[in-house]
Amino acid sequence: MKKLFLLFALLAGIAVMTGCKKDQDVVTLQAVVDQDTKAYFGNSDRTLPYWDEGDEVNVNGTDKPLTFPGNTITTIATIAGVDASDYYCAIYPASVVKKMGNPGATTTATIYFDPHQQYIWENNRQRVNMPMGAVTSNDDKTLIFKNLCSILRLKVKNTLATDFLVKKLTVTSFGGYISGHFDVSLSASGNPVINASSLNSTGEDNTLTVYVPNKEIPRTTDSEHPIFVDFDIVVPPFNAEYLILEAELLNTDGSFFGYTSDTVAMAPANFDPEVSGSVTGHTSGPVSVPVNKIVTLQFGVNNVTDDVIKYDYGYLVRGPLFNQRIRDLIGDRTDITSIKFNRHTGALVAEHLYTNWGTFETIAGVTYDTVNNHPEGWVEVQTSDSPHKIWAYIDGATVTINSWAAFIYANTDCSEMFKNLPTIQTIQWNTTRDYGFQTEDVTDMSYMFAGDTSLTTITSVYDENNTQDLYFNTTNVTNMAHMFDSCIHLQNLKLSFNTHNVNGAGMVAMFKDCYKLGTLDISSFTTDRITDMTKLFYNCGKMADLNISHFNTANVVTKTDMCTGLHNLNQYGITTITCKQPVKEFLLNGTGLNTNVTWNIVQ
Repeated sequence: MKKLFLLFALLAGIAVMTGCKKDQDVVTLQAVVDQDTKAYFGNSDRTLPYWDEGDEVNVNGTDKPLTFPGNTITTIATIAGVDASDYYCAIYPASVVKKMGNPGATTTATIYFDPHQQYIWENNRQRVNMPMGAVTSNDDKTLIFKNLCSILRLKVKNTLATDFLVKKLTVTSFGGYISGHFDVSLSASGNPVINASSLNSTGEDNTLTVYVPNKEIPRTTDSEHPIFVDFDIVVPPFNAEYLILEAELLNTDGSFFGYTSDTVAMAPANFDPEVSGSVTGHTSGPVSVPVNKIVTLQFGVNNVTDDVIKYDYGYLVRGPLFNQRIRDLIGDRTDITSIKFNRHTGALVAEHLYTNWGTFETIAGVTYDTVNNHPEGWVEVQTSDSPHKIWAYIDGATVTINSWAAFIYANTDCSEMFKNLPTIQTIQWNTTRDYGFQTEDVTDMSYMFAGDTSLTTITSVYDENNTQDLYFNTTNVTNMAHMFDSCIHLQNLKLSFNTHNVNGAGMVAMFKDCYKLGTLDISSFTTDRITDMTKLFYNCGKMADLNISHFNTANVVTKTDMCTGLHNLNQYGITTITCKQPVKEFLLNGTGLNTNVTWNIVQ
């Protein structure tokens, strides 16, 4: 987590751009962490936290976040790009801000709690982005940061006869949401409040996955003085009926060890000197997590199974290898028009595991050759360490991806996954929050659908309303370049992607030559880290409606042919572009955009 000294003042300047002065005025704000805010929980020696160099704070919803330059007690920085205001509303870190209301004595902001957190250790200390907020007036100029979050401290105890490593922790909440989009009220005179009843419909989530850098959990040899290893997880305030904790474990040599699971047992109040909140004894009952509190949960590993306790996993091979196997499967056939990912919701039993794959006879009505361990014409598309097998086979005109795994996890590398499959018209993911194709681990989606010249429909079923948007969890994706390049028959596309980690040239030619794409809604896209937008919308000749309302082009330095051929005015009428005013000015200068455009300017 980003670290911040309690009770120290950090001077940060904001140069205000004014249209009526030749020189910039400088507004100096003082940033203070409130003494009741525990901003850094993972430090075993309890040293007070401090600002890290490069920490970013969003002030008044600006596209350009305020950056703190150093680790000293008092630091002065002069940053241009934030307008002067009667009030200044700030959220740290800048990356969690989804939107912010008009600055005032009280303002409302929407922030994002990531359901997939990376557990980072540096010099035996944990770093976690702890969302904090502050409001100050132009007269006061002092931002007093208070936490918008809480901490679940998992105290893991190894009661086995061997040491092991933790690879992944999963927390599932029953009765309360522990990640997603939350509305927050920020006040200059009171505490920030997260309004848990105002969750966005597509943002609420009751499962939180924490990826651990193979942290060792030594065995307990003294029962009177057990060894606990702490894992601190950032959550919004919530109330839950109970929690289920799960862990994926490795041997100390890095090989697969097993899975373990437990219903939460809350530690007694005197178990940890920092524990607070409703922690009064060992119980499996309700869990209350107030704002700005640490709630300690005790998680004992006393049994391990080869099977996944609650979830049923399968891991796909890398994108290029997956692509090769699908193309080998299709061969010269021209009648294969769709790809479908199946999912299974039946009982999860040990016989379905990879190691025992030959002990059952059918899957989805297809009989296996138990001697050769697979039906004729099927190909395996899972990794060698996948707990469950995943098969691709042809069923009529459809390539079906099938497995007993309820969760089919995409590889971190999904590049070229469906590249150059010229007969495929439809891809159906058949995904919900509870089952199906999962992309939380993916970092590379470049060229994922490039060259699919017959593709017309890409859909995923994500929520109870069966929306037809393409929803992927793209939290960790850094590269989407050429993702839909030359998908010349795509007509309408709405992408519910989180792109805050996509950087550099990660969007180059993403929609190049999508000639028939009439509507493109990428309003969920943020582009703060993008520096190269070359040919992003190149030759999108039928584009009638383009929504890029959250684009930020402040850091873009290369935009060659970004919008060249975006619109064929003589045949198809006028394009409507929804964007912010600075983005409009950016598009009209050197991107090749036809100037006869209807603009829908948003804040």
